[in-house]
Amino acid sequence: MSSQTDERQQIQLQLEGLKRTLEWSEIQREHLLDRLDLLRLDNGRLEDRVEELERLRWIGFSNNARCSSQDYS
Repeated sequence: MSSQTDERQQIQLQLEGLKRTLEWSEIQREHLLDRLDLLRLDNGRLEDRVEELERLRWIGFSNNARCSSQDYS
């Protein structure tokens, strides 16, 4: 009888440990998903900034080309 009680207690402790592990895993998953959302937002802002800088560079390049052609006129 005592061995069955010990076994049940051991199984109950293991089950409680597994439940806590699952809860912790779910919390970590939520944190990771939140972090992923933030990284996606940052990435979008960076992509927008790169596009803006490329447009400015192109405008600068076009202005320099125009100025250079006027120098030869």
